[in-house]
Amino acid sequence: MKKVALIFGISGQDGAYLSNLLLNKGYKVHGTSREAEMATFSSLKRLGIKNKITFHKFRTQNPNILNTFRQFFYMYN
Repeated sequence: MKKVALIFGISGQDGAYLSNLLLNKGYKVHGTSREAEMATFSSLKRLGIKNKITFHKFRTQNPNILNTFRQFFYMYN
């Protein structure tokens, strides 16, 4: 079974490099970003990995947020 990781703040430099590392190790990578609707994801594009990541909207007001992300084996912030 493929390992699945969720990265909070994936649009930044650190999130992009962590995504690249995990993808190279065979992980399925999911990510969130505060400015997901406005972000250009330039770091992910520069690394050529933007199309390999599944993006999620993250709303802290959602009372079921933990249930939403229960599917992930690893979470990074």
